[in-house]
Amino acid sequence: MGFGSRGGLLLRSAAQKICLGLLKEWKADATPTDLEPVKQVVARAAGDSRLKPDAVRQQIEGEAVRGSDGGPADQIERWLTGLDGQVAVAGRHPDAGAWSRSVWSRRATSSAPAHRRAG
Repeated sequence: MGFGSRGGLLLRSAAQKICLGLLKEWKADATPTDLEPVKQVVARAAGDSRLKPDAVRQQIEGEAVRGSDGGPADQIERWLTGLDGQVAVAGRHPDAGAWSRSVWSRRATSSAPAHRRAG
């Protein structure tokens, strides 16, 4: 189920609400009386092969919107390659902060998908 489908949007909304509830609960100042359940959850999450970096990357690649310039990995690779060429130039700029903000804003505005994959 892709995040572009109606079911995917409902799933995403439900996940956001669950995460918000967990964050509010975790923010509470009370210390848990029994840490064993926490350790068990952490151990299950750490051992879940679906949460390993390569598996997460594959899931994102599989669900991501593909534009004319490829998937997320291709786009990030091109962006980083372009940044690499600009980093040396940044050192010569009197205001490197302004330069970095302009690079980031150009990336943010150019990352909007041209069209969505059917899902």
